Amino acid sequence: MIAAGEASGDARGAALVRAVKARRPEVEFYGLGGEAMAAAGAQILVPAEDLAVVGFTAVVPKLRFFRRVLKDITRRLHEEKPDLLILIDYPDFNLRLAKAGRRAGVPVFYYIAPQLWAWRQGRVKHFRRFVDRLAVLFPFEPAWFAARGVRVDFVGHPLYDEVPELSREEARGRLGLRSKGRLVGLLPGSRWSEVGRILPEFLGAARILHQRDPDVEFLLPVAPTVNTGWIDDQAAATGLPVRMFRGQTHVVMAAVDVALTASGTATVELALSGTPMVVVYKGSRINELIARLLVRGVDHAAMVNLIAGREIVPELLQHAARDRFIARRALNILENPDLYARIRRDLAEVRRRLGPGGATDRAADIVLNFLESPTEVG
Repeated sequence: MIAAGEASGDARGAALVRAVKARRPEVEFYGLGGEAMAAAGAQILVPAEDLAVVGFTAVVPKLRFFRRVLKDITRRLHEEKPDLLILIDYPDFNLRLAKAGRRAGVPVFYYIAPQLWAWRQGRVKHFRRFVDRLAVLFPFEPAWFAARGVRVDFVGHPLYDEVPELSREEARGRLGLRSKGRLVGLLPGSRWSEVGRILPEFLGAARILHQRDPDVEFLLPVAPTVNTGWIDDQAAATGLPVRMFRGQTHVVMAAVDVALTASGTATVELALSGTPMVVVYKGSRINELIARLLVRGVDHAAMVNLIAGREIVPELLQHAARDRFIARRALNILENPDLYARIRRDLAEVRRRLGPGGATDRAADIVLNFLESPTEVG
């Protein structure tokens, strides 16, 4: 059984399913995931788009749904006894599944750790109690988890192999773009709750950028977990030259001169593409108040800045995440060649730290070890 609750987890799960099946085609996967995992051969019981929420307040209206899903999956764990339960990020739900798996006597492999070192650190006790093996992506994570009694493996970041190294010209050619002007990427996230808050600010920033340079165009890749209808309507209402793409996110990232992006996995993908960015996080007021109480020991919100250990790209949070401020930071990058070059050099160093390649294969090795010798591995 495998469980991923949003677009990035679905992509990681799909790659893991393919890697395991390449060596053991008879292994069957089923559980919670999206289109990518389904295409990789997993049977999807609950679609990832039904699970994709962000922020404390967005969860409340769906509590009854989450409880129903948890109850059903827990029943299946007890009745069907899968050989392994694989949990991918999505901690608020998946840690409950880890507990259910332990009680059902099913080994638990947690792939991609939540950012406990940043906030809600007390949850690490659940990893000690309910998770047999944890695989982490970032080089600073193994020491943190090991010091707290968690059995942990550093596998590297799977995106290192998945994000193509394309020149801007190659990427634009793949997208059929012949524009000679600047291209700006708009990446408002993969979950409705964040897209609804961030996209209007991005489109407002795009309007300011277009007033400054009428030749600028905007590329908007849409996550598989998001319905394009509302986004298309919002973009069309601006009258701006906004082109939407589905399924070509990495190519879009390589094609643009600068990206406006929601904080999250996209910042790592853009770093691997070498694309300068302005990072935005905007949640509800109550989410902000709760986060202030829970976040500890970090100076940055953007993962790319955390990996670098300093702010190499601008990040705008909450009240600062407004269209005029976003546009100002983007213009500063676009119109300052020295700054642009410095950000590109810093992103190249982040890419080096995220290597080496082969992360998914290393995670698949752990899965196969569980299947072959579960008592030794767990």
